[in-house]
Amino acid sequence: MTLTFWLALVLLVALALLFVVYPLFFRRGQGSGLTRQQQNLDAYRQRLEELEQERTAGVVDEKLFNRLKQEMEANLLDDVDDQEVAPPQGSRKLLLSVSFAASVLVPVLAFYLYGEWGAEERVAQTRLMHQMQSGEISSPSQMYQVMDELEARLARSPDNADGWLMLARSRMQMEQFLEAGTAYERLASLAGEENRKDAAVAWGLAAQGYFLAADGQINSRTREAINRARTLNPEEVNATGLLGIDAFQREEYRQAIDYWESVLAVAPDHLQGDSIRNGVAAAYTRLGEPVPQSYLVGAAASEPSPVATEGSGDASVRVSVQLSEQAQQEVPDDAVVFVYARAMEGPPRPLAISRLTVEDLPLELQLDDTMAMSPEDALSPGQEVMVIARVSLSGDASPQTGDWQGEAGPLRAGEISQPTLLRIDQSVR
Repeated sequence: MTLTFWLALVLLVALALLFVVYPLFFRRGQGSGLTRQQQNLDAYRQRLEELEQERTAGVVDEKLFNRLKQEMEANLLDDVDDQEVAPPQGSRKLLLSVSFAASVLVPVLAFYLYGEWGAEERVAQTRLMHQMQSGEISSPSQMYQVMDELEARLARSPDNADGWLMLARSRMQMEQFLEAGTAYERLASLAGEENRKDAAVAWGLAAQGYFLAADGQINSRTREAINRARTLNPEEVNATGLLGIDAFQREEYRQAIDYWESVLAVAPDHLQGDSIRNGVAAAYTRLGEPVPQSYLVGAAASEPSPVATEGSGDASVRVSVQLSEQAQQEVPDDAVVFVYARAMEGPPRPLAISRLTVEDLPLELQLDDTMAMSPEDALSPGQEVMVIARVSLSGDASPQTGDWQGEAGPLRAGEISQPTLLRIDQSVR
């Protein structure tokens, strides 16, 4: 919590204690009784003078005057006796004890009850969210630190949907795709059955995070998120779009067209609409069928998309993938090999990827637009890329200890006719 919050809390507790302590140390002393006696005596004298004036004027006779005077004297004596009665023994000790106990219990209970029922975590979460929104964070390391702190606080107080949404978006922005997927999962769990469409969107976004974390492969975790999204809402566009990408990568182009066309039917103004139309056009081309005019118009209206053409070489790089002698001795023939190109600047996700096995090597390979992970992420003519080859002993696209890899680049797509040597000679530690 901020220093301002603690100062305000201390001041409020001090104010509460003031009401307890003040009567103890600043209560009226014995002089208050004398003051009251003096007032009663003055009142007696004033009334006696008035009676004497009335007797002189003949308003009251002597007998009535004496009786009223005796009553006034008796009342005055009664007041004096009441005020001189000594307070019960031990009353001051009891007052001290109660005041001391209250002085201790007030701050202790205040802090304890605030910890139990207060909004400390929500206040801290809001502060961190404000930092992430306001642009106060100047470096990636600070951003990672703030995101980790927010996630820790959300774990302790997990009912803040806005917090999970901001965390997920920030993780995606910082390309921590696996963590982003996990955050979207938590957001989906908060939506519940009563908000099925919101939960479906969160699961679809979680699937995207897992998809990108796996370098454009639909693994079991991605598949589960897709299934959950489509169970809640069969028309959820993020999950459906991923199924289209998966079908395209598996060369099931008809199925890819069906998935992508369903996305466009549900969301004709989708932010990636032009890229999806280019993907549909590319799928028709792979099938050897004429591309419908509506998709040709979409492709022409958008940025040139490598997925929409036949990999003519304008957006491709060629590499000769080889294993070093040491790598050959340490990896089995059936181990998976991922070869992919990523942009030198911008997000590190693959723009084109191919899946091989060790027994396929050595091999000359052309990475082009037909190997794009998605319509919106593909090689562009003249783009500078780095090409990476990784032997994955686990079969997972993410690097693991014991894997082997190599790099080549920077290479400019479409400008190199001869294959560039890509030697797998570095052990991942």
